[in-house]
Amino acid sequence: NGSSVPTIAKQTEKKFAIILGCFKSQENIDRLSRKIESKGKTLYKINISGNLFQIGYYVGGDKLTAQNELNNAKAEQKDAWLKAL
Repeated sequence: NGSSVPTIAKQTEKKFAIILGCFKSQENIDRLSRKIESKGKTLYKINISGNLFQIGYYVGGDKLTAQNELNNAKAEQKDAWLKAL
């Protein structure tokens, strides 16, 4: 259920997220959520504007760890990217 995907608020200290995609459609968010959460990852939504959300996982402050997680993510979602929050 995509409505259970938590939203990340704007951060006051530097953190990183692996972004897997950007969606307006709740159906697309739900589809990606089922695919990724079945692999044990917890997804987050980042509101870009209005009903446009970036969907991703892994939020943390260590850039090297985040970069390693990005490399792992690209094995399954080739268009994944690293976002500083």
